[in-house]
Amino acid sequence: MADSLVSLLDYFRKVFMALIQIYRNASCRLKSEGSGLNSFLVVVVLGWLFQTPHFPEEMFFTEPCTEGDILCDNSIEYGLDDINIVDHQILYTCCPYLGEIRALLVEFAVGLSSRVNTIRKITPVSAEVKIQPSLTEKQLQLQLEENFFHNHPASLKRTVEFVADRVASNYIKTFRAKKLPQLLQEGFTSVTDWAKKVTNSSPDAKHQAKLALQIAGLSQKLIDSSKAASSNDLPSYCQTKTETILPMLLPEETAQKVVTMATEISYRIATEKVSHWLSTNVTISMFSKELHAEFEKQCKLQMNAKTGSPVKQPSNTGNENVEVATCPVHDFDCDSPSDAMIKLKELLMELVVGKSEVVMETVMTVLTNARLVLNSRKDVMPPVLKSLCQMTRELAMHIIFHSPACWSPELSSFLFELWKNELRGHKLMASIVSMQYIHQLSGVTNPKLSWRTYGELIKGLLQHNIVHADKIEANSMKVLQNLSQDILEDFALCLCNIARDFHTSNCGARGGEFQEVLDWLYHQCTEGSEVSRQTRSCIQDLFLVSETENSAPKVAPLPQDADGIETAAEPLCKQLF
Repeated sequence: MADSLVSLLDYFRKVFMALIQIYRNASCRLKSEGSGLNSFLVVVVLGWLFQTPHFPEEMFFTEPCTEGDILCDNSIEYGLDDINIVDHQILYTCCPYLGEIRALLVEFAVGLSSRVNTIRKITPVSAEVKIQPSLTEKQLQLQLEENFFHNHPASLKRTVEFVADRVASNYIKTFRAKKLPQLLQEGFTSVTDWAKKVTNSSPDAKHQAKLALQIAGLSQKLIDSSKAASSNDLPSYCQTKTETILPMLLPEETAQKVVTMATEISYRIATEKVSHWLSTNVTISMFSKELHAEFEKQCKLQMNAKTGSPVKQPSNTGNENVEVATCPVHDFDCDSPSDAMIKLKELLMELVVGKSEVVMETVMTVLTNARLVLNSRKDVMPPVLKSLCQMTRELAMHIIFHSPACWSPELSSFLFELWKNELRGHKLMASIVSMQYIHQLSGVTNPKLSWRTYGELIKGLLQHNIVHADKIEANSMKVLQNLSQDILEDFALCLCNIARDFHTSNCGARGGEFQEVLDWLYHQCTEGSEVSRQTRSCIQDLFLVSETENSAPKVAPLPQDADGIETAAEPLCKQLF
């Protein structure tokens, strides 16, 4: 093969020019004769040579010198080229690629002849031109952000989305806790003024239609106010939070441009989430519903102002009515009900999970704050009362179990007033007698003091009429079925003291409370044990004596056997019960 320097030599240039002349003559002869394998073989072979990379292409555009050239001598009429010495076998042997082209042409000819219809043009898939839809600015922005995340670790995208979710959630919570109550209070003020002008608790259709129009107009004003407030606060809030939080969650080696771009994306996602929530939840129908309910409430309050009857609201269970204490003025400076619940929950977690010691000053501060919220806020709903009742009950039981020495008359008096007044209507305190609490009492450090304090708590609930005696008795019967003997004895002694105190006070009006549970204990406890003697003594003092005092003949004292056990008590109990 020739190299790149061959074309620079005069000798080879003359050879190349001769080959070009031969190629031109063979091409002219092939066109004129129509068919001639001699000329065709010359054209094909020389054409392959001219396509080699080192052949000088500029020689095709140079006119060769024909003087003294035998190739241009036309005196020879018949030469070797005119003899048909090249057949198809020689042609395909010298140029094997022609056989491949022939095979393709034969296949195409066979396929063409087998078809009746005309050839259908099929555009290759690779040649299709896809019509790209026009991209809006938002779609283009999303594609750019997707490409940005594609060039960085997957953790970056997760971090950006996490920060955006948290920032949006915090803003929504802040809006619901502060701005939304203010807007509702503005609407409630107007609705209260309308209610004062209503003389009938059931207005006619004309006044109802007018009221609906007024509420719709007021709701639209509140919507506009909420949009204006969010448009002023939302951008700065999200921008500040994302710029503060996101860099701390990213690796330190992250480039500043990457952090800046991630912050902008997180800011956009957060604002869009908040805007979507506002458009979905803060609507005219929401304000209209709240304002209409407040209007009906104010009308009922005015009609019941003389009697002073409490307002009944349905509880979350739907089976009972819970009285919600209504304060005359809503205090925005006071903690929200959720804040009071959070503080009480944190105190419980610190005592139960953190195993911290009970500090009575902290306990009283949290409880006083919860009571202040119940007396100063109008947005206290029945679920809040239920949660506060449960948490205060758990707090009292934790103090009794782990720090019974801290139980004081001040704390018990405060809890009884809280459960009776602010948390009235809930029937959760009856579960203070349950298997959970009884088992916890079996593992306390000071069982004697804990059982005594536990009994004092139940006595106080009965005395203040917070829990009915039949509820305590029913729960006690459920618990006693599954207790071991050692726990049974402690619980039996506690029940005896509770029953004795209950019947000796002014609460025991009917005279039959705790009779069933004491009878069950008398038959289940070991005869001759301390529990058996205490139970029998309690039955005799509370029920036998009270019945004999009301009857004409008096019952003689019960005889005792040699061991000092009253053998006549059992048949007498069976006869009376």
